Amino acid sequence: MIKDKMFYNSVIRFFIQAYLKFCEIGCLSLLNLSFDSPAQTGTTVGGILIFGFVVLFPATLFYLMRKHRVNLQNDDVKPRFGSAYLNIETKKDYAYWMTSMFLMRRLILAMAVIFFKDTPSI
Repeated sequence: MIKDKMFYNSVIRFFIQAYLKFCEIGCLSLLNLSFDSPAQTGTTVGGILIFGFVVLFPATLFYLMRKHRVNLQNDDVKPRFGSAYLNIETKKDYAYWMTSMFLMRRLILAMAVIFFKDTPSI
């Protein structure tokens, strides 16, 4: 089956590393919602989809990490999902929270910078 042969390491690593940029793009797109022309409608829908991805990615990654944490010693699981666990002690119960919390912190930072840009304390 093709699902068994999929390696998600490079995709997961790319999205974790580029997550802050996706957060910025998603938040900025919410500031410029416009449905006046087909081009603006496409840009707006794309921005909303990116923001939706940004919100759902930490929860999805949390689910995957929690599901596969106990099987990391398995030679089939580690090449597929191991990059999500880089620099994390997988023996501890809270290990799968770390990456998701890191991503949520980046989302909050991007939202604060973009949505509260007129606030002088930021």
